[in-house]
Amino acid sequence: MAIISFNRILFALAAMVPTTAVPVVAQPASRTSAPPWLISNGETDSEIYVPRDIERLYQSGTRSRDGKPGPIYWQNHATHKIKVTLAPPNKRVQGEQEIIYTNNSPDPMPLLIFRLYLNAHRAEALRELPTSSDFMTSGIAVEEFSINGKTVPWNDPASPLGSINFLGSTMHGIVLPTPLASKASVSIKMRWSYDLVRDKGWKEGALDENSFFLAYFFPRVTNYSDDGGWDTKLFTMGREFNNDFADFEVEVVSPRDYVVWATGELQNAAEVLRPKIVASLKKSRTSDRVLTIAESPDIRGGQVTARADTLSWKWRANHVPDFAIALSNHYRWQASSVVVDPASGRRASVQAAYPDDVADFEPMVEFARQALRFGSTKYPGVPYPYSKTTIVLGSADEEYPMMVNDGSNIGNPSAAKLPENAFTGFVATHEILHSWFPFFMGINEKRYPFMDEGWTTTFEYLRNREELGVAVADQLFKDFRVNGPGWPQPSSGNELPIITPHDSLFGQTPVFAFNQYGKAALGYLALRDLMGDRAFKMALHQFMERWHGKRPLPWDMFNSFNNAGVGNHSWFFKNWFFGYNYMDLALGDVRSDEGGHAIVVRNTGGMAMPFDLVLTYVDGSSERVHRTPAVWQENARATEVKLPRARRWLRSRWTLESSSISTLQTMIGSADMNDISEPKPAWLRVVQFPVTRLILLGGFMFFMIAVNGTILLKFADSPILAALLVIAMDAVGFATYYAFVRYIERRPVSELALRGMGRELGIGLLIGAGLYSLCVLILMILGIYRIDGFNPWSFLLPAAAMALSSGVFEELLFRGVLFRIVEESLGSWISLAISSFVFGFLHLLNPQGTVTGALFISIEAGVLLGAAYMATRRLWMSIGFHIAWNYTQSGIFSGIVSGNDASPGLIKSTIDGPAALTGGSFGLESSLIAFLLCTTTGIVLLILAVRRGNIIPPVWKRTRSASAFIP
Repeated sequence: MAIISFNRILFALAAMVPTTAVPVVAQPASRTSAPPWLISNGETDSEIYVPRDIERLYQSGTRSRDGKPGPIYWQNHATHKIKVTLAPPNKRVQGEQEIIYTNNSPDPMPLLIFRLYLNAHRAEALRELPTSSDFMTSGIAVEEFSINGKTVPWNDPASPLGSINFLGSTMHGIVLPTPLASKASVSIKMRWSYDLVRDKGWKEGALDENSFFLAYFFPRVTNYSDDGGWDTKLFTMGREFNNDFADFEVEVVSPRDYVVWATGELQNAAEVLRPKIVASLKKSRTSDRVLTIAESPDIRGGQVTARADTLSWKWRANHVPDFAIALSNHYRWQASSVVVDPASGRRASVQAAYPDDVADFEPMVEFARQALRFGSTKYPGVPYPYSKTTIVLGSADEEYPMMVNDGSNIGNPSAAKLPENAFTGFVATHEILHSWFPFFMGINEKRYPFMDEGWTTTFEYLRNREELGVAVADQLFKDFRVNGPGWPQPSSGNELPIITPHDSLFGQTPVFAFNQYGKAALGYLALRDLMGDRAFKMALHQFMERWHGKRPLPWDMFNSFNNAGVGNHSWFFKNWFFGYNYMDLALGDVRSDEGGHAIVVRNTGGMAMPFDLVLTYVDGSSERVHRTPAVWQENARATEVKLPRARRWLRSRWTLESSSISTLQTMIGSADMNDISEPKPAWLRVVQFPVTRLILLGGFMFFMIAVNGTILLKFADSPILAALLVIAMDAVGFATYYAFVRYIERRPVSELALRGMGRELGIGLLIGAGLYSLCVLILMILGIYRIDGFNPWSFLLPAAAMALSSGVFEELLFRGVLFRIVEESLGSWISLAISSFVFGFLHLLNPQGTVTGALFISIEAGVLLGAAYMATRRLWMSIGFHIAWNYTQSGIFSGIVSGNDASPGLIKSTIDGPAALTGGSFGLESSLIAFLLCTTTGIVLLILAVRRGNIIPPVWKRTRSASAFIP
């Protein structure tokens, strides 16, 4: 924002010598090494396959090729009013229901098709899983049915839909008396009943004699979408669900001394609970402590619920794809809450219900709090979309909107391998993280479960790394998601593409266990490694912003990622999700010459996976060289890793980690391996130390600012030459910064990424010029700033060199070096405060520097420029703002720049007013007007940074041992 006169300071700068680059050279493509995505003519087809039905959606306008919902996107909607009556231990459930179904499609609907999941319990039903006789019931019986107030037979022998209305069918079609027009609604009333299954069912049923879990229990209109119309495939237990979003008002009538938990919010707590319980429940919603709302003896002793013989628990939930209910007269009830939206402070209630003798559920509320905190702030990094969640002891290990039905893991051999209760926490976390995928995102988990199981497994793994430690998380992933399902085995079906529609397969074929969970999760993790964490999360958030509450398809997801402004990755999606590839790497030839050594890595399986070369040297030390999936873009079969000649060379062996699927080290956590070297040379450890980097790189930028100051003074009478020299110095500054980060810090220089540079630089220029011009306009309105005339156009030139110098080098120094390096250890907020303070108070070195001006610069400019970097994680916006503000101030409006000597610009002006508004001898940066406008803009950018998940916590909050989370 302002130029600092560093030429007044004397200093010495140590020389910096960058290390030799380690380039990657891909082998040229050939017919013999053709990657799996080559078409028959040998030309690379890098675009993902678009089926004819998806192409039709683009043409119809319901979806767009850029990944956005189309201009006429639609989805149907239902409102359910349900009254459920239960009288434990009687297992008969009776229901009364009204559905208001709205046809938002452009099509008239002559019929409705209902889905009856519970008919999967009938003996006549088609099932893809073995069941016992205890699993069988008579299904759901619809006893009364009416349409718009007119009674209609549910089972009509003359119905033309008899082919789906057979005994045991989980579908039921009804022909409407009059077709339902587009944008019209129909009212359906029905009465039904069913018997709870006695062996805890599949994912619902009687948990014990006095504890029930109701799931998939009510009739609903099946999904009708732009993608294929009616979903008429039977529910055969081999795959999951494809339900529309709906609004629910559910009344649960049960005997007293039974507590009811359900999806949504309880509307009448004071009517069904004792005042003390209501108060405790209310207190838990603002507390971080785990409160016991009721113990089993309290419930049985009549101390929890109201004293009427039967109670009506009324629940409401809006825009959710399903509804679940649990009740018990002896479950312990615990509750707490957690902040799920740090920007607003919004909390979500976290509750658990379980028998008091189930020890591994005792830390369940804390497990759930951690899961919601991680999902809301880390991955996916979108605030939890609901107001509560409840985990109930059952046996299903299954998720529902705002509900989880999980089993105990006491005695589970898999649980014995982890710290106490950690396996139970891991399973619960997986189910809770499903809140985002499929519920928030409306995934068709029946057809494309890799879009919910794959993402949730990805988030689960990243959470496990943080909570259990990297080694434990890696092993758990290998055991549970890879080796356990049998993925490494070359058996039939293991290489089917992930995109294969699951509802076209036999339901529980082994391919489901790894294609939709482990394989898809590894694909997302490999994409994260390819893109970098920041760009990956940006693209994920764009996809979620566009499609939450809607019904995205895989092509919407792929295209949203490609449209996020962080690169087109169709080649990667084609390889991972559409290809018949598998994971298997092998070492090829090694050759040496005077320049160094090259190791060929062959991709036998064709999967675009990252890998690590582990090099063992003659002195016994080793080094790890990481490569992202990018090395396979041009040639999927082989790549060459070039290494400089070292002072010690390899032994007669080297290792390619993750050469087969059984190890997977490269696929899990590879994004953290860019800087791993065992051990690093002593000189590199010294140079990479944060203070050393601040001195070396910061000192160089400081020196260049002084050099530019000398150029500006020496060539003041030759503004064009001065500008050209400063541009050359800027190029040297960028090159030095890039080389230092790339070869000393050894990481991608993402803050100077070219993608997005034009847009962000342009936005910064517009904000800088616009804010200063607005300040002047306000002063003109107040009569303080007066235009007296205009100088020749040549007066625009002298300020250019000053603005280019200060804008580039001060941002490289204060944001690129100081802010970034301090942030690595102290986090974003402390780094923002330190960098802003140093930036502001170094302006005291200027000829007319004042404490007030320095303080104003610290807050208005330091915060704004730091926030611009935090919001974008690149330097271009802050550079653009800095250049534009200084140039507009000096070159156009002839203003004083941060206490430096004034120079005439294009406009001849007179400024006459109080220093509080004009800034006095320091310039407009020291005025209240600039302070308010720039600080407000900075706050807006900070909010944007928070919402984008770009806030880095201090190091002491990032790394915690696993034991800290195991009570």
